[in-house]
Amino acid sequence: MRRVIYSVSCADPEVSAAYVHRLTVSSTHRGDNLGGRQLSWVEVRARGDGKQSVRLDCAADNPRLRRFYERRGFTRVRDSCVEDPTGKRTLTISL
Repeated sequence: MRRVIYSVSCADPEVSAAYVHRLTVSSTHRGDNLGGRQLSWVEVRARGDGKQSVRLDCAADNPRLRRFYERRGFTRVRDSCVEDPTGKRTLTISL
């Protein structure tokens, strides 16, 4: 049986930054550095595509995830409130 153990989506070839959206790793493979390897791949791909930077968003109230990105060299630019498309909650995200 084949399973997806990680995925990453980068969007919009017309902008100067690669935008990482929905970087995920299967819970059975957490701790295997797959997330770090995905980000490394994105960084190499972004440079190859002529991007000036890599951008991602994460929930501001998820300190573990924020530390993961900070250890990879990302820095918080600003916090922003975004309405959930379902209207059920408002998320504060770090950009």
